[in-house]
Amino acid sequence: MMSTADPKLVADVLVNLFGALGTLVVARNLKRDDPHGAMTSRILFALYLGVALFLLRCLAWSSGSAILNSLVNIAAALTPLAALLVAEGLLRRHAPRGLKLAILGGSAAAMISLLPGIPVAASTYVYLAVVAGGFGAVGVLLWMRDPATLTEAENASIRRMVIAMALLVPLIATDFPALWPGLPVRFGALGALVLLFFAFGSGRSTNAERVLSLLVFFVVAALFAFGYLSAGYGGDIGHAIRALAVGMSGLIFAALFSESLGARAERRRAANPLLTAQTRQQFATALKQHRLIGAACILEEDDIAPLRHAGFDSLIAGNPVLKHADTPWGRSMPDDGVERAESLFMTYDATHLMRLSHQPMRLAIFSVPQFSSDARTESEIAAAQRIGELIFGRAAPS
Repeated sequence: MMSTADPKLVADVLVNLFGALGTLVVARNLKRDDPHGAMTSRILFALYLGVALFLLRCLAWSSGSAILNSLVNIAAALTPLAALLVAEGLLRRHAPRGLKLAILGGSAAAMISLLPGIPVAASTYVYLAVVAGGFGAVGVLLWMRDPATLTEAENASIRRMVIAMALLVPLIATDFPALWPGLPVRFGALGALVLLFFAFGSGRSTNAERVLSLLVFFVVAALFAFGYLSAGYGGDIGHAIRALAVGMSGLIFAALFSESLGARAERRRAANPLLTAQTRQQFATALKQHRLIGAACILEEDDIAPLRHAGFDSLIAGNPVLKHADTPWGRSMPDDGVERAESLFMTYDATHLMRLSHQPMRLAIFSVPQFSSDARTESEIAAAQRIGELIFGRAAPS
């Protein structure tokens, strides 16, 4: 039994603990989003198997229990089969019969290698071939798919998974210390976290943004490791690598958890109150309840009359929403329409002006805090303008 003060044991346990927690977060998100989906059930099986594997590792390595270590090996032998089930769901077709038999046979062979009398070295090589080879084969199966049979979103998801699996396979090999006795830490759980983050995390991010996020995590973890060594807590490269692995694992888990909280808050957001408006009065009332533009002031034709001019009218006609920061809105200065719009912005100390109707002219003018000004806010303003123009146009007398 290894001492609990052994830095290699501590690092291995922490990396696998973060792996289990991150996997649980992803599993919970998937179950909440699509609790009865056929694809979800396949992924959840793989994820819960991963959670069991990581937690069993923590217990087995900490206690030195032979029984727990056998359960770890059994769970590890089943992981390529779980990956194959997920791959079949992603491809929406069965894998080749030969590949299925090879992975099933490999899992069985790995379990048989645990029987008494089998040399430890032989068992280790069998496990490495089965687990790393199984994941590699599944990655090749996904890579060799027919993209024409899948949607673009499905192809994008599979590309992300293949990229992540290319990193996972070599990291799995580090989970066999009998082959690499000098390694300071086992990286398999870290590889699984990278796979989860890249394949299931940051749903609205591009592949490049995911890679950039992982690079940032790496840099932060490296700085943490450097600080750890500089403070005198370790004197060799092994300590730095362990600190780097633990820091990287913790950061990826934190990112997955933070994203989960953000998604939950997004689902709890109240619906846009403007969607229920049917009349002008209902629109005006709902506008006051809008989280971003609730302080908007609706200007009727009489309020705008002093500003009316052919240049101003054409500016409003060509721009349903005017953003003050975009002055002069594609026109040259000086321009009569631009000057009148500027005067209106200054009078109301506003950032945005949106058209509610053109004949008669009605406008809504309001200010958006600078910290809230982003692409999403502009989209909500554009949606509010479309709803308002629809309602005022329908309610206007013929």
